[in-house]
Amino acid sequence: MAESIVFGTATEILKKIGSLVGGELSLLWNLDSDLRRLQGTMSAIKAVLLDAETKQTQNHQLRDWLGKLKDVFYDAEDKLPESICQLHKLETFTLYGCYRLKKLPRNIRRMISLRHVEITTKERYLRENGIGCLSSLRFLYLSGCGNLVRLFEGMQGLTSLRRLQIESCSLTSLPYSIKYLKRLEKVMISNCQELNLKMEFQGEDKDNLCLGVRKFIIEGLPSLVDLPQLILQGSANTLQCIMIEDCPKLVELPEWLQNLTSLQTLEILNCRSLSCLPEGMQRLTVLRQLKIQGCPALSESCRRDQSKIAHVREVHLDE
Repeated sequence: MAESIVFGTATEILKKIGSLVGGELSLLWNLDSDLRRLQGTMSAIKAVLLDAETKQTQNHQLRDWLGKLKDVFYDAEDKLPESICQLHKLETFTLYGCYRLKKLPRNIRRMISLRHVEITTKERYLRENGIGCLSSLRFLYLSGCGNLVRLFEGMQGLTSLRRLQIESCSLTSLPYSIKYLKRLEKVMISNCQELNLKMEFQGEDKDNLCLGVRKFIIEGLPSLVDLPQLILQGSANTLQCIMIEDCPKLVELPEWLQNLTSLQTLEILNCRSLSCLPEGMQRLTVLRQLKIQGCPALSESCRRDQSKIAHVREVHLDE
């Protein structure tokens, strides 16, 4: 039952609040009275939920209140009850750090109001017709999914997604259906040991694709050889910032980089295999900031041939 989920959450929150009350940090910041008030509030909620456990379906008003809960932060062991999918009004669902979680609920697609989802799971594949059906979702964060080698292919259902963040997962690639995420504005990917991002245009993509990504950040991708043309050039009219860090196998930047005419900031850090910027950098007329650090060969190349970056207002190179 949904009541059980929230009851367990209330219990855990009470434990954490209790550990803070009277503590040195709370006294230092004059938070003790506020923490005690919060502890009292959570105790009251726990009491109501305990009563709900005993009355089960008798209290229809309480069941209605539970159905309108907006946020759940769940500390899962190895599985979640399917009944959690009955929380149709839920907007925030945090499963971050649930390293024992074997599977997501089968009917998670029924949680139609979800806007913010954070997930850690032991699954190797995310189920089709699951998260990809959450049309209200704006923020998706996958972290610490050490077994996860593939996302669901059908991403076109995520019609409201603004931000995609992936950290410490075993993915080898991203699905091409990411091209349907027209509202996606920010992509952040870090510490994925096996991930390469070779995503070239297919068919009529070059002429017809119009994405809206504004910020693209990748860090700690030791297997990265290619940048994703589909995402970056597909967002040529909106992309303002690219940050690339700790990608030792990235040997060259693509020639199509010159087509990203909205680019304002380009940062390249600790990519020691890069030796030069691509031709056509002069076309990036609104590029205001170029930062290159931990890339000695690339920095030296920029010093020898400054024609590619003469128009950039702020340039930071290796000493």
